[in-house]
Amino acid sequence: MKKLSIIFLSLTISLAAISQTASGILRYYLHRQATYDVVLDRLKRITYLGDSLTLIRYTDNTRHTILNHRIDSIVYIANSSVPNSPSNRAVNRNRNTDPQASQLEFPHRKEGEMNLLIKHSTPEYGNTYSLEWDCSKKSNRWTCYQMYDGNTCDNEKRNNTFREDEDIPTAYRTVLSQYVGSGFSRGHLCPAADRRCSKVQNQQTFYLSNMQPQYQRHNAGVWKRLETQVRAWNNTAFRDTLFVVKAATIDRDDQISGTTRSGLLIPKYFYMAILCKKDGHYQAIGLWTLHDEKKHSGDFSQYAISIDELERRTGIDFFCNLPDDIEDEIESRLNIDAWRIKTPHQSVRHIKNHRSQNN
Repeated sequence: MKKLSIIFLSLTISLAAISQTASGILRYYLHRQATYDVVLDRLKRITYLGDSLTLIRYTDNTRHTILNHRIDSIVYIANSSVPNSPSNRAVNRNRNTDPQASQLEFPHRKEGEMNLLIKHSTPEYGNTYSLEWDCSKKSNRWTCYQMYDGNTCDNEKRNNTFREDEDIPTAYRTVLSQYVGSGFSRGHLCPAADRRCSKVQNQQTFYLSNMQPQYQRHNAGVWKRLETQVRAWNNTAFRDTLFVVKAATIDRDDQISGTTRSGLLIPKYFYMAILCKKDGHYQAIGLWTLHDEKKHSGDFSQYAISIDELERRTGIDFFCNLPDDIEDEIESRLNIDAWRIKTPHQSVRHIKNHRSQNN
């Protein structure tokens, strides 16, 4: 502990000097060659809690903890030495500070001790999906993943191996018995049909952490049709990559319909946030549905909203890892035509035209 005491004494002195400029990063060198970067222009406070851990707080009130026994050293790196520092790249003030959530599909993490970041992957096909799990509510806040040619092949059938997610502590995970007799289906967020490259990849979509209780009419109705639409976007030259977030509302009391007898939260709304990248250009769309047992319209344009509006409704910052100028532009606009969404009227007209051309 003498080593750590010296480190933190030096850190305190260094922060006093560095705070005058509030730029650059503090790089924590951890065991097993891992690192963690603290971006100083977002730093609010670093608190050393005895011999146990370090608490890092940011200006947006997010925080990160590091176990002190994992720290080998801490180094200050000026902007000029950091390729990804704010002064040497496009400005991105609201990006995730957690390096495990730096890809474009990740919303801004809530973090905190009761919010876990879980990742499921395979060696052959990379990340299957990631999710943030709210331990206090035993519920999924969101699932996110990418869709591109290398991870959306069609090799396997649906596996149906529903099971608990052992990456979540036993006290905070959901179990199969909670769905039995609940009146709700186990509704996928990352669908099994989006992950059919391998048996293991498909199996991973059946973790209960990737589920929300859904009315079956919603699950097999509007939700399934929207999932099919996302796959249609993926299976064309429409994109280089799709960055997908799928979730249900659990954060606000007025967006929760209640709980099942077994304690599962019943979301009032289900939604998607989709980012498309094509030849270096981006566009984004939100899809918002009321979670009930009624039959929903087949007009997808009725569910489409801008990402700004989706953020207003959910309180979640989507696609926060984009440079701010790109994020602000694509999230503020909604161009239905750019997404090639056909209304039922357009679909009927397309069928009639196709028939007339072949008669």
